[in-house]
Amino acid sequence: VVEIDQKGVGFDNALQPKIKSGGNGISYAVFSVKFVETNTVKPALLYSVTPTNLDLDGNNNLKEFCEFDLKGGTATFMSNNPEISVTACNGKFMAQNVAGNEYNEIDTSASAVMFNVKRYNISEFTIRLGAIVTNNSNAARQYSVYMKEFTIANATTLPLTLVDFNALLKNDKVQLNW
Repeated sequence: VVEIDQKGVGFDNALQPKIKSGGNGISYAVFSVKFVETNTVKPALLYSVTPTNLDLDGNNNLKEFCEFDLKGGTATFMSNNPEISVTACNGKFMAQNVAGNEYNEIDTSASAVMFNVKRYNISEFTIRLGAIVTNNSNAARQYSVYMKEFTIANATTLPLTLVDFNALLKNDKVQLNW
């Protein structure tokens, strides 16, 4: 993870990490999202959660992907002509760029490379963001995940405060916790 949450590009109300790919093959970062009651660690059950991935693009040698693991739910394309594929397996939804079209920065109007997953009665979920690379690239890519259904006109989010952040190198992998 090069930058945990970019500002001034894309949609500032979204989580927008910049992640460096690991060369040939598949590389990714995992983010765990947990909802808790105010000033506690007690899980808070939300009636509905709809994370939306914005701008899942790529090119001929690098295809971005996003996996939402909400332990179920329903996935929806944001366009009638998607440039991504979405597959479901064991309650996870994996979207991958298939068209290879590169969009500038984080393009919040590129609905062909957006999808979301809706799930009811949930207190936590996992996001996996990464790339499938065929040209040995270590390019840093921009990702954007909005934590509810994406509509520019009526967009609002809950306030978020970073309380703790740490990184641990474990078996040649970096584990991030916040």
